[in-house]
Amino acid sequence: MVTYVVIAIVAAAAVLIGAWIFLKSYLRFRGVRLLACPENRKPAAVAVGPWHAAVTGWYGKPALAVRECSRWPERAGCDQACVAEIRAAPAEHLLNTMLAEWCHDQPCICCGTPIHRVHVGAHRPHLMSQERKIIGWKEVNPQDLPQVLNTCGPVCENCLLAETHTW
Repeated sequence: MVTYVVIAIVAAAAVLIGAWIFLKSYLRFRGVRLLACPENRKPAAVAVGPWHAAVTGWYGKPALAVRECSRWPERAGCDQACVAEIRAAPAEHLLNTMLAEWCHDQPCICCGTPIHRVHVGAHRPHLMSQERKIIGWKEVNPQDLPQVLNTCGPVCENCLLAETHTW
């Protein structure tokens, strides 16, 4: 009887450890990253296959393969040298991380209030262009993000509501 309990505990522990490794790899490598393409050093939006990374992560170092790139289909079939940069710093180039760091503690372009809380999930911060046009993150191509961040300012939630609400 004791043997069965020990076997069940060991099996449960193995399943939990495997699930943890899978989830850790999946969360680490999901999302779009913005980095300089090794070929021409211009911004490229790249996504690797998180499921593939998670499955191969069970056996050691996750295998990364580019699933989407803003330079495709013209440059599909490249050598995917950007994978090394993603592997070296998976969170650094993540689009959500870059947006959160850029917005944090910047003053709202409308009211000047510092933006402390940054929502990068479903409700990402918005921008205002020099022409006072509100721009949502979904309207920005990831590879154009550096240029947009240099020419626009963040808008806080209150000003976003005031600017976009129609009475």
